[in-house]
Amino acid sequence: MTEPVDFDVIVIGAGPAGLTAAMRLNDAGYRCAVFERDALVSAKLPETIPGLDCIVNRNFPGVNLQAAKWKSTRVEFMDHNFVTRTRLDLSSFGDDGASTVRVSRSELDAALRAEAIRRGLDVRCMSPVLEVSGLDGGDSPVTVQIGGSTGQTYTARVVVDASGKMSFLSRARDWIKLGKTLDDRVGVFSHFTWSESNELTESATMRLVEVPDGYVFVIPVAQGRVSVGAVVSCGSKAALRSSPEETFADVVHEIPRLESALSQAERKLPYLRPINAEYTSEVPLGPRHVVIGDAVAFADPFFDRGFEFAVVSGEIASGVVADLLTDGVHDSSYAATLMIALDEIRQRAATARPYLPARAFVDPHLPWFVPLAAAVTRTGSIRPSNSGDDGQLFDMVQSARDNFSA
Repeated sequence: MTEPVDFDVIVIGAGPAGLTAAMRLNDAGYRCAVFERDALVSAKLPETIPGLDCIVNRNFPGVNLQAAKWKSTRVEFMDHNFVTRTRLDLSSFGDDGASTVRVSRSELDAALRAEAIRRGLDVRCMSPVLEVSGLDGGDSPVTVQIGGSTGQTYTARVVVDASGKMSFLSRARDWIKLGKTLDDRVGVFSHFTWSESNELTESATMRLVEVPDGYVFVIPVAQGRVSVGAVVSCGSKAALRSSPEETFADVVHEIPRLESALSQAERKLPYLRPINAEYTSEVPLGPRHVVIGDAVAFADPFFDRGFEFAVVSGEIASGVVADLLTDGVHDSSYAATLMIALDEIRQRAATARPYLPARAFVDPHLPWFVPLAAAVTRTGSIRPSNSGDDGQLFDMVQSARDNFSA
């Protein structure tokens, strides 16, 4: 390609996959720009990440993650009157880099983005990618149209799709191959804000409310938002309603106090159904594009450790992109290499059972937002209150384990 371009590489998405690939290419001397649709601090659910510090320090040595780490998480199991029946205060992480860490994913992403900018990477938030053309190769560069306040069009030699589960390139071009359904229930959620703080906005607290045929979760995220969602049996009356909004309304109606609180809130998202099926991109590499992270493959995060796969795929892709830029080499083994890496991560996770040691607990970061309540029955760090006797606590957790199955 001889035609001048604005950038060597444009990366779609400033999550861990996109930032890892972009930082490595930027450090190698390539002109990179990362376009992110969200703000510097975006509203995401908290996560439990095994070995966070070790993973991050490979590409962002010395970055300060203390603001993102939570020392404890409170989980409240509530009845339909929104009264707490069991409260679990759970430790979240250890002191060494290999420990499992409970984090605010919003603050984690913000810390990585800020560090990338500090090191000279061109990261542009509130800049959604609207369209990409010219992926077939030839002498013309790739053209990327950006929305937001800039509304500009840029050219690049290669585009890296790190757009996460939206999988921008693959969904637009029908490259997505669906796999098995992950859960046989129906989920719907949205984000809400209130003009004044209240019990629902209390950080580091996850509430799970029992309702007929399922449960409701209430989880503070970032920017003052609270994620509220319902998960019910696919055969329930609510699940059979014609729209996500009707399903949500039917379930929340079973919880008058929550329904009343939500009537005073501002909804920040449409009512959405979580992704509930494995998928892969069938064209993860081409002469002008590379797909990484959740954009290239998504499977059951009980065993995938999505954050780790995002970083590993970014590391692998940076070398593949460098080959494309240097001599146009199209590595036909790229897809197989990614799948091998994903399988290794899954096997290591299954063997190490990272969610079960004493400092790894409840994780709602699943496609249908199922907490790992089963883990608390195998630990020694439970400090229940308002739970009656130990038998009642065990029954509650056992019930959660049966209902919130993997």
